[in-house]
Amino acid sequence: MTNPHSPWPGLLAGVALLAAVPGAAQTRPTLNFYGASGLIDMPSAEAQRDGVLTASTSFFGGIGRTTLGFQITPRLSASFRYAGIRDWNATLPEAERTGVNAFDTYYDRSFDLRYQILTEGRYRPALAVGLQDFIGTGVLSGEYIVATKHLTPELALTAGLGWGRLGSEGDIGRFGDRPAFIPDSTGGEINADQWFRGRYAPFAGVEWQPSQRWALKAEYSSDAYEVESGARRVFEHRSPFNFGVEYRPNPGVQLGAYSLHGSEFGLAVHFLIDPRDRASVGLVDDAPVPIRPRPPRAANPGAWSPDWVGQPDANRLLRGNVQKVLTDSGIHIEALALTGDAAELRIRNTRHDAEAQAIGRTARAMAWALPASVERFEIVPVVNGVPTARVVLRRADLERLEFAPDAATVLRPQVAITEVGPPLAPLQSDPGLYPGFSWSLSPYLRTSLFDPEEPLRADLGLRLRGQYRVAPGLLLSGSVTQKLAGNIDEAQSSSNSVLPHVRSDTGRYSAEGETALERLTAAWYARPADALYSRVTLGYLERMYGGASAELLWRPVNSRLALGAEVNYARKRGFDQRFGFLGGDAAYDVVTGHVSAHYDFGDEFTAQLDVGRYLAGDVGATLSLSRQFANGWKIGAFATKTDVSAEDFGEGSFDKGIRLEIPLTVILGQPTRQTSAYTLRPLTRDGGARLAVEGRLYEMLQDHQGRGLDRQWGRFWK
Repeated sequence: MTNPHSPWPGLLAGVALLAAVPGAAQTRPTLNFYGASGLIDMPSAEAQRDGVLTASTSFFGGIGRTTLGFQITPRLSASFRYAGIRDWNATLPEAERTGVNAFDTYYDRSFDLRYQILTEGRYRPALAVGLQDFIGTGVLSGEYIVATKHLTPELALTAGLGWGRLGSEGDIGRFGDRPAFIPDSTGGEINADQWFRGRYAPFAGVEWQPSQRWALKAEYSSDAYEVESGARRVFEHRSPFNFGVEYRPNPGVQLGAYSLHGSEFGLAVHFLIDPRDRASVGLVDDAPVPIRPRPPRAANPGAWSPDWVGQPDANRLLRGNVQKVLTDSGIHIEALALTGDAAELRIRNTRHDAEAQAIGRTARAMAWALPASVERFEIVPVVNGVPTARVVLRRADLERLEFAPDAATVLRPQVAITEVGPPLAPLQSDPGLYPGFSWSLSPYLRTSLFDPEEPLRADLGLRLRGQYRVAPGLLLSGSVTQKLAGNIDEAQSSSNSVLPHVRSDTGRYSAEGETALERLTAAWYARPADALYSRVTLGYLERMYGGASAELLWRPVNSRLALGAEVNYARKRGFDQRFGFLGGDAAYDVVTGHVSAHYDFGDEFTAQLDVGRYLAGDVGATLSLSRQFANGWKIGAFATKTDVSAEDFGEGSFDKGIRLEIPLTVILGQPTRQTSAYTLRPLTRDGGARLAVEGRLYEMLQDHQGRGLDRQWGRFWK
């Protein structure tokens, strides 16, 4: 049924008209109040650059939204949003302020997906379809189809149709019935029964970017804010027209000020990060040694003689010479094997975030220090005492391509990456290499997010780490933390979960563990056969659990597929995180385990499926998808469904979240293998929880074998 009062009866014809307008080179897409590509409150059909990560915060009329977005592929993007609506219960009698209405500010978590069906062409507009708040309580839920067309490089028109809350102002029809928003819902379920159902309404707008820094916007919004401006009276909605001005002080920051709904003033700040770019000015690093040219064989045949192999100290002397070149690069020689025309060097990289760069520097050092007769270099990266792959290259190729244009790309087809196999010859290592000790002292930041009483809690402190390498593959390691400041301990000290409290007691661990033994473990890593790797870890495995963990992984060096299995026995530690375990009624122990499949799709994308038993005794599966960039950035998402019902799980219905891993090299501008890893969950509950064991095998091997080395190969000559 068409709304007779709608000012947009001809909108669909207007959308078609956009296709008839020739286009031009586009300006950079801007972001809207939802942290998605768009106008002000409405979306556009534009997409951010592939791989761009966005962080946005906006506020108007008592409504605040903070959004993390990611352009997963050139056409597909996703967002996670945390919104707060002030004075949510201001109009309710005191007796009705229960459940979700118990808080003056209503907090809501939501996820979005959007797909660009068509890119913009000369006569064709960009066309996108989107799902807003498709997993959640539904307070922000809406769907849309939208088109955007550039009339000039600076001027773009956008028009579309919205459903849900995007179909509440000036609706022109209805498609079926749409379930109503239920504020007392625990959320977390996919609301597919709402998609593109109920009233639908048009929206449109225009954006003009007179320069790379400035943008002016105007839009007609199809969102009437029926809940917020209706019974809740958060603000007064007087008009569907919005206007805004935006400024970009640099390509990574967008600032905006807006006149909204005829009654409100709004502000927004957006940050755009391309993981491919370094956040610092540049990488400060020592230059690699040059390739030392060998003398012509005819002019100096003695230099090419392999007779040196028979000298008793040849291995020790040459190993020392190569190590001198590598020491400043943080690369340690684990072992060396020599024949007259080949050398196998096993290395441990402690500094470079790209293993391909460590291999390249090792090859240069070998070309500098080894006799001229050694033509074939075989380099074996070693992690936790375990050899991971064999990289075979010819010395002549290094000499020929050192200064060639695009040398890394040209060299790669000449390089073989294979299983480790048996050593080239008897390996000899430095007897002083083991045992060895290393330590570090660094700050830590621990966060607790999205608690309805306090959305952001955090602890700041110092972490002292130590590692004692007893023998190849055998490690003793631990960490101690000292909290300096924070408020995670203010979280509820008692959990209301009906499941065993395997994760929901985190507030107590923070409150009682200001000085804590975070981890203390003995781990044994091995390679029982080619493509087969193992790990056994014993001790205090993490903040909340001690016990034992064993893992076996089948991973051929050049395969897309890897298969693994893990079994754990875990016992809950004391809240003070010293040496004791919980006793009496609070005692808890469990056997957990998973079988896993990992698949590398190429183009930086990997997937992981884990099936098994979780910490609360529940059984189910976790699907993880991630994108890892060549410089070490890793962005992914996961979801876990087990036999725990949504009601028993509690708010959020099932475990899900976003993982973000940032290599510190891109921030510090100096070589380091350290990373900062974050997991953003809408809520921390007890269903679908796993042990946080350090040193799992797939992650340990990922950058040291065929496909991981290929991603980084551009760093070979650095």
